Amino acid sequence: MYQQKGLEALKQLIQKRGDTQDGLAKALGIHRTTFNYKLNERNGKAFTENDMQVISEYYNIPLDQRKALFFE
Repeated sequence: MYQQKGLEALKQLIQKRGDTQDGLAKALGIHRTTFNYKLNERNGKAFTENDMQVISEYYNIPLDQRKALFFE
């Protein structure tokens, strides 16, 4: 099982795509605060497999690059 890492790559991708955390939270159907907790791995929150799938599709991340975005 992979361990989620400090999601710096995702933070950089959000900025690179000209998006916002709020925009991605809306795409995931979650509140911005919940998204921020997941992004910063606080309060026991982490992205689920479904979240990772939605984010990957939202940003058109190829399958072979998904692991690098979410895991170390």
